[in-house]
Amino acid sequence: MRAFSAKTVSELEHLWIDLEETTGGSFFSSWPWVSTWLEVFGPRLKPEVHIWRSADGIPVACVLMSVLRRKFGPFTVRRAFLNATGEDAVASEHNALLCVPRYRDRVIQEILSYVLTGGADELALAGFSAPESLRIVNAWPSSQLNGYWSDGPYVDLAEIRRSGGDYLAALSPNTRAQLRRSERAYSEEHGPAEVEIPTDLEGQRALLAHLIELDRKSTRLNSSHQI
Repeated sequence: MRAFSAKTVSELEHLWIDLEETTGGSFFSSWPWVSTWLEVFGPRLKPEVHIWRSADGIPVACVLMSVLRRKFGPFTVRRAFLNATGEDAVASEHNALLCVPRYRDRVIQEILSYVLTGGADELALAGFSAPESLRIVNAWPSSQLNGYWSDGPYVDLAEIRRSGGDYLAALSPNTRAQLRRSERAYSEEHGPAEVEIPTDLEGQRALLAHLIELDRKSTRLNSSHQI
């Protein structure tokens, strides 16, 4: 384990990229994303760098861990976030452990051991896909209280397609009623909702520009309501 510092980030680059090329992963676990996240949020969050090596000293896994304090009423909980998560400002997706597959179970066990022996009170599975989350959750000792938290609502679209493609049927009656109520309210004020899928690069860029402007307007609106 290494403490966060600018020197650590510089030393981490080659190790991370080598592991990334070996293990694959998503854009959100790539060095360009992680290094930018470290540059912006590292000085404040000071994530620890956990590195696992094989018997002959070759790096086989690397995980960033930020232990942050969260207030819940009168209680303070130390929540451990993995990789580029925990800053409450960026929505990382497709998070995953950067790990050579055959060492994954060992790495998971040692992360859980770190939490369970006092490194944190709770493990945050922020941005993890359901399969990756389940692998970690299933490794949690049955004798211990559930000490993990996930922000990742997951929908198995393949299963939805196999069952006929009716996503609403998979939801609870109360959720379906709320969605239909919201859809009616939107239609009454703005007209029927439409789905547009740009088929060329120019259309995709135009849609992205529109979303950026919409986000800016939303941010300004929310800021104007703050006291």
